[in-house]
Formats: sequence, C-alpha cells, structure tokens
Amino acid sequence: MKLYEVLNSAYYLGSHVELHRGRITRHDLQMPVHPQYHATERLLEQARPPHCLSRSACVFLADSEHAVKLLGMPIDHIYTVQPIGNIERSDLNWWKLIADVFTRPQKEYPEGVEDWAQQYWSGAESPTSSPIWEYRVASANIG
Repeated sequence: MKLYEVLNSAYYLGSHVELHRGRITRHDLQMPVHPQYHATERLLEQARPPHCLSRSACVFLADSEHAVKLLGMPIDHIYTVQPIGNIERSDLNWWKLIADVFTRPQKEYPEGVEDWAQQYWSGAESPTSSPIWEYRVASANIG
C-alpha cells in the first residue's frame, strides 16, 4: 500500500452491536468465525508471516461504506474509524478462493492453495476479479 493511500483514506467498520466512541479491538466486535470457514482461517494462520497481524486478533476495516457489505461485514451499524498502528491490506478474493476450496465436498485440494494464502498476506491482487481490499489493524478509534 502506498503512503498516499493511507493518508487520504477514510476507513469504515460494520458491526452487529452498537459501539461507543473510543478505542475498539476485535474483542469488542463480538464476531466469531463461522464454523464453515475454520479450515480457511487455519490455513491462513499457518501461512501468516510473523510480522503480520493475526486475523483472529485484528479489526477488519473497509475503504468505503459500500465495501463494508462486499467484505461481508455486518451492516446494522457502520462507523467511520481512525486506525491505530500499522495498517495491513489484502485482497479478499484470495480468501474467497481458499474458502471455496475448503467448502467443497472433495478429498483432495488443488495445488496452489498454500500459494494463494501467501498471496493474500503479501497484499497482491487476485487475478480472478477486481480487488476487494480488506484492511487489518490491531485497534481503531470510533470518532
């Protein structure tokens, strides 16, 4: 991600629960992983470089209100937030490719699934469609 993208971006957060002004973390969002996606999350965590935030401990943000829905975030309450700390960006299409493989009833998975996980963490655009950028931070402020 380029510096000007960070400086010129507004970030949005979707939540099922009403949140109050101030700092939020993943724990505040009450968003468990759907059991159908445990294998996807396990693979991504195994492939996660040490310098990247764990998906299980981060706050996911979008760069537009429209993207909140594209990312599968709840839309009951949408907030404009200020990220705290480093901002990581990945194309959600990599996650979708991996999730599609793990939710199919098959015994063997295609070669390259581990590479898709590496591409996700590297921030590369997926070749499948226009990128759907998700942003990960350790915490954020609701202003």
